[in-house]
Amino acid sequence: MNETQTTPAQAVEEEEYDYPGVYGGARLRYLQEYDRELYQSLVSGGRLEAEIRYVEKAARQRLADWIPHMAKKDGLDEALKMRDPMKWVGGMNAIKHCVEETIYHDLVYQED
Repeated sequence: MNETQTTPAQAVEEEEYDYPGVYGGARLRYLQEYDRELYQSLVSGGRLEAEIRYVEKAARQRLADWIPHMAKKDGLDEALKMRDPMKWVGGMNAIKHCVEETIYHDLVYQED
């Protein structure tokens, strides 16, 4: 890897996002609508923003770590991308969907 390339994990750390982000925003909406007690506790304790930022960062890190690993495991490499782009895109979309399901289950909809 040359000096100008970054790993997926580095990209997550360097990437700027609008607060609360996709996954943090989903966590916020979930708390407001379905777990009012925890929401009120986080607000009154001054921990709501930290919770939302944690969920967003953890979700982005999971995407950055798991997608390349799963793609390699499933044989979705650059050769396939050049040979059969539609198959590669379909496989990558399926992997992203699987990772996002775990993010929503483990991070967004978790009961603390």
